[in-house]
Amino acid sequence: MRTYLQSLSISLRGIAGTALLLLSVASTQGQIINIENRRMHTDSVRWAGSFQMSLLLNSTNGKNIFTVRGNTAAQLKSKNYRHLWLGVANYDFAKADEENFVNNFFVHFRYNYKWTNWLRWELFLQTQANEPLGFAYRNIAGTGPRFKIRLDQNNDIYLGTAVMYEREKTIPPESTIREHFRSSSYLSFDFRIPRVNGFVTSTTYYQPLFEDLSDHRIMTETRLRFMITDRWNVYTTFSYYYDSRPPANIRKSALNLEQGFGFTF
Repeated sequence: MRTYLQSLSISLRGIAGTALLLLSVASTQGQIINIENRRMHTDSVRWAGSFQMSLLLNSTNGKNIFTVRGNTAAQLKSKNYRHLWLGVANYDFAKADEENFVNNFFVHFRYNYKWTNWLRWELFLQTQANEPLGFAYRNIAGTGPRFKIRLDQNNDIYLGTAVMYEREKTIPPESTIREHFRSSSYLSFDFRIPRVNGFVTSTTYYQPLFEDLSDHRIMTETRLRFMITDRWNVYTTFSYYYDSRPPANIRKSALNLEQGFGFTF
């Protein structure tokens, strides 16, 4: 099994399947990308898109990093609403201790098939790079089920799990290429605060290596978003990331606090 695994290498609301590369993810957004807060719960609306701009300050790996982040997402549903395509891309400008760098990118594509009101099946592809977190690139492909638990008209809980293949190259001094399979599971909820026209979205990911469960990553992220108008919103996001075995000279954990605004259509 091990030999086989090693040999297998493999808020504007938007139109989807093809949000192409914008440049992207800086500082320590984290090695786990949270797609849950990029999804657009549009019910009968077939296409939607989002654009967000934010300021982010974090401290990780001995550096204070200031980031200006822009990201876009696009989504399209088929006429029968069973097929959904989602594309996400990011651009970041970062400054760390007087050093400017834009050396990270992130592009994600996802296909979702609706079996029932509570069960979907997903396929996804992702490419990213994040030198401050120790890897020159990481390519991902995965698939698995997604479960929806509807509490009421405005509040939902989502559970998902996937088998995920990764191929990554770390930066010097380690500078190695690694290929492996991980499990990727998440718990997410999306609640509405009706009196103030607000929303709370929180997601926790757990990603252990199949052949060594002690090698795992955990990420939790909570976003509070308020609608200013029908189109404009402001949001605050807090995230925590932990990697039990990060690349050389990289700390195991990182904290992010992000403040931004978004536009939807």
